[in-house]
Amino acid sequence: MVEKNGGGCYTNEMFEEAEAAIKQEMDRLLQNKREEMERENKRLCDKHEIEMAEMKRRIAEQRELMERERKVKEEELRLKEEFLRNELKRRDEQEEKEKRERQKDEEKRRIEEEGKQEEWNRKQEELEEK
Repeated sequence: MVEKNGGGCYTNEMFEEAEAAIKQEMDRLLQNKREEMERENKRLCDKHEIEMAEMKRRIAEQRELMERERKVKEEELRLKEEFLRNELKRRDEQEEKEKRERQKDEEKRRIEEEGKQEEWNRKQEELEEK
């Protein structure tokens, strides 16, 4: 049988050495695979953290933009309200002024008419006396 195998044979020691070498190679391959998986996991975690930071930054920018727009609209509304209040006040004052002027003119006309009526009555009485 030894001659059939080329003059060699395996001993328990050789078998154990081969088995130890295979186990060592398997352990090395498993360790390499574990390290590779850890690197990939770290890369994915880093990528995720970067994406999350970018998303938070964009959300913060969007929130800031919305807040600025809200303040601008709020200021525009305040200015419009102030303008409308001032315009309403101006119109009310103008209407009040026109009303006073009309009343003044009406009073003046009434006085003039009363004066004319009195003069007409006086002249009428003078004519009747003659």
